[in-house]
Amino acid sequence: MALSNSTETHEFRNARDFDFRAADPGAEAALIADQKTKIAKVCAIIRGLAPRAHIAEVGSFTGIAATDYAKLPGVEHITCYDLSGEAVKKCIERGLEAEVWHADTEPCPATEGTFDVVIALDVIEHMIDTERFLKEIRRVCVPQGHLILSTPNLAFWLSRLRLLLGRPPWSYPGVSSHTKVDPAIDLNHIRVNTLTEWRHLLAACGWNVTQVLTYSLLDDAQNGFKKNILHSIDRIARFRLTLAYGHIYLARSS
Repeated sequence: MALSNSTETHEFRNARDFDFRAADPGAEAALIADQKTKIAKVCAIIRGLAPRAHIAEVGSFTGIAATDYAKLPGVEHITCYDLSGEAVKKCIERGLEAEVWHADTEPCPATEGTFDVVIALDVIEHMIDTERFLKEIRRVCVPQGHLILSTPNLAFWLSRLRLLLGRPPWSYPGVSSHTKVDPAIDLNHIRVNTLTEWRHLLAACGWNVTQVLTYSLLDDAQNGFKKNILHSIDRIARFRLTLAYGHIYLARSS
């Protein structure tokens, strides 16, 4: 089936962007610095899953997180997927099995029932056809397999305050794919929504959400007076799931 121009353009732009990032050692270091708390939470989730021998990571970038997942007890094999050819090369250099997969428009290269667990962190907000993606992940999972998916929350407490001030929410898509004024906008994002909507979509695609955890862009930010104040508020606000910056969904295929 022919792809729409919007899908082709969006995937091409994302692939090009992540090709550049994969070739930049500083980008990987920034990822490690920004994501270490989230990766630690995902590792804790995986330890509690059974079976967990065969894992796929979608949007693996250079494999920096996959190397941590591979060390967990009970994990026998990890397959990395990314739309960036440069990122896949870096994964292979790390000794990981990796393939290019344009997950928004193509079937997964894996056969049906291959994986016990699929990890997709901060991937789905970049996609146009989210339903097709979630159903494809379900196809390559074993029966009662697990999905660990994270995505930003439109109703983040700080985003609510920003809207009251006439400013866009954090991580929200821009009015253009190429230009923005506010640094909180993410030009690579397409889908940013609330806890209720994501849970409904997962259920509609055959996934039973069993746990929701939170993560924050403030967790690993550099210390500073403003950051410390915001982080203190954030830790309190996150007692309500609906106010968190982002959510990590653990779901089982039904």
